[in-house]
Amino acid sequence: MPTNYHIETFINSLLKKFPTEHSTPLAHQLMMPQGRIMVPDHSNPPLKSAVLLLLYPKGNQLHFPIIRRPVYNGMHSGQMALPGGKQEELDASLEQTAVREACEEIGICSSNIQILGHLSELYIAVTHIHVLPVVAFAQQEPSFILDSHEVDELFTIPITDLFNPEIKKRELWNLRGQEVEVPFYHLANHKVWGATAMILSEFESIAKGLL
Repeated sequence: MPTNYHIETFINSLLKKFPTEHSTPLAHQLMMPQGRIMVPDHSNPPLKSAVLLLLYPKGNQLHFPIIRRPVYNGMHSGQMALPGGKQEELDASLEQTAVREACEEIGICSSNIQILGHLSELYIAVTHIHVLPVVAFAQQEPSFILDSHEVDELFTIPITDLFNPEIKKRELWNLRGQEVEVPFYHLANHKVWGATAMILSEFESIAKGLL
């Protein structure tokens, strides 16, 4: 993706993929930990949340930000993630939730963000939450401002990294007392796994045919 013209062409092509076209479930399955629960197993409705996958030009390539959560006493301690969080009563939509959370966590508060569409909603069993991944585009690289309570580090990732098969790995991990096989992306010298990896896998499956 060597020029701004190619970036514009890619974004326009990607925009046509939403909201009607999504990847097959195989894209999720490729990066899904063994034994992962995909649907709620009880009648209590899950909370709603959203994350933002923001594309922006850096040099002559499109990048996206990914964050590392602080270490804390919780399920997602120290994990790599996309910025996002739970829907609040004042949020008119989950798209607004994704943008608000990105503003709060990494300082992306510009009204110039263009919402392109969203990917498939995912259920996260350990926190009983449905998360909607929202894909957006910014014309310029943002000036990130991190909330230290929510974000330990931020990394900018070229989207072409997702298409490199060498960064996709699998290991046996002990999760909640069980040994399971976990696929992950090795990005910025960190392991990106779970729901975030599944979201990136779906985006990869859509985007790689457009480059």
